[in-house]
Amino acid sequence: METGWPIRIGDRSIFLKCEKGVLNSVSITFHDVGIAEAPTITTDARREIATKLRFGGRHVLLAERDLRAWQSILAPFAVVDIDFDEWKIEWHAETPDEKKAITVHNFEQHAPRALVRGFDNFDIFAKAFLVVERGYGITDRMAFYLDARKFLDANRPIDAYNSFYLFFESNYDVSFRTRDAVKKLASVQEFVDALLRVSDEFRRDTRDSGVTFSALEADRLDIAQLIKQIVELRGFLRHNSLSNPDRWEPSKQDKFGREARFIGLVARYVAHPETLALVFDVGIAGEFMRQTKEIGCMTDILVTASVREADNIHDRQIKMSFPTRTPGASLAKSVLERCLEVLNDKAPTSEIIAIRARVLPNGPELFRYEIGPTLER
Repeated sequence: METGWPIRIGDRSIFLKCEKGVLNSVSITFHDVGIAEAPTITTDARREIATKLRFGGRHVLLAERDLRAWQSILAPFAVVDIDFDEWKIEWHAETPDEKKAITVHNFEQHAPRALVRGFDNFDIFAKAFLVVERGYGITDRMAFYLDARKFLDANRPIDAYNSFYLFFESNYDVSFRTRDAVKKLASVQEFVDALLRVSDEFRRDTRDSGVTFSALEADRLDIAQLIKQIVELRGFLRHNSLSNPDRWEPSKQDKFGREARFIGLVARYVAHPETLALVFDVGIAGEFMRQTKEIGCMTDILVTASVREADNIHDRQIKMSFPTRTPGASLAKSVLERCLEVLNDKAPTSEIIAIRARVLPNGPELFRYEIGPTLER
């Protein structure tokens, strides 16, 4: 992912910094903060600790609240692993008088580390901040989901299964007793809908054979029986008694990998409406594009497609813009996909001979495909 640009909401902005395509720090900037919030140094030689540094930690806590909500909203898309014990706060003067009054310009607890890798969708991370206030009420519940995702990445499926189940318990106030838990989960329509959707995917995919939920293998799915088996497996995995001859071995967690992935997909569908779905709101997309254009971070592309229609070969030109500052492979992929969509819509019967794209006004060529009549859409 490229280093993006500041995205503002209310009195604060978020900025993501990347090194070699890896997101390694995220910062919150608070605007129009009074000089009274700046740190002060006091010295009193009569005291055992002669010099003291004082600063209000209010903005550190506000930033943590925003980042936890942001982290929760993104959870179904990507796990942004933030260590909240490692942070740095800086004070920037806005006037010459403030510059004289600020004696300490930064305070750092630890150096930052890589937060997430493998994603190049800056716009999703940015839009998530625009809806961050809607994430304040879900951070406690999404903490179980985030833990479960981390356990899956660490190849600890039993811990992942238990954390995903805790996510359901916290969402729906599920009782500990098996009978009551089954009844409660079966009464929650969004849980049942997610369970039916994932069950259908698993029943059609032969690669997922071997899941211990026998209800999935029946000719006709019994949703109540499946919920019961999910709850019973929770009890079996959570209480690993030495007196149980069928107890599971911590060194052989892989045995329950499919079950953890199954319940994880159910949790993802349950979490989606309150998290990632917010990012794709039309109004949020419009605000993101407004800020991006205002700050000058749009890249304009001219695509020229050579097509054969009837017996004539001619060029079709398509202009498009993308929110990015760095032309690269990801942009090239998006441009090609958008171009093929336009051609399929505007010239569905034409034969594509070549496609070329360059950055406007005088930028480099982004890509060139001249394959001839063998190029397929």
